[in-house]
Amino acid sequence: NLIPNMRLGEGLIIEDPAGRWSLRATARAHFDYRSFGEADAGADTFAIRRARTGLGFTIGRAFSAYVEAEHALGAQTQAGTPAAGALHQGFIDFIPAPWIRVRIGQFKPQFGMEGVMNTWALDFQERSLASNLIQAPQNNMLFDRGLMITGVPAPGWNYGVSIT
Repeated sequence: NLIPNMRLGEGLIIEDPAGRWSLRATARAHFDYRSFGEADAGADTFAIRRARTGLGFTIGRAFSAYVEAEHALGAQTQAGTPAAGALHQGFIDFIPAPWIRVRIGQFKPQFGMEGVMNTWALDFQERSLASNLIQAPQNNMLFDRGLMITGVPAPGWNYGVSIT
């Protein structure tokens, strides 16, 4: 069968029926509206908190890569200046076996459950203060650059070691 399959999952996924390759396109936006009473000093505001697009691919089961850009005007570089279209995450994975994955690039290190959760799964629009203080306080985005080795050696067990 030469016609690729298309489905919705964590984005729009186009894949080879034989499992040799797949492409994934993602997009998400989170909006924030604040309204204040007449007696309050604050003005009503509307903000686009997150506006992200991403593209990923997988070749076989051994190689994958993903790049995601942040388009919201509130995004900041590590120097604290506004960055439109800033790289949010970008990494390459080598997966020689189910129990080992080697990742290099800009990614979210495995530190705490809240830190590795996708923003879609959060109950609140922001992560907790503790999570923001522990991970990447310079850019408040929880992403670091480096190398990570992670895996699932047995059901219910996982590990992650990173140099960032």
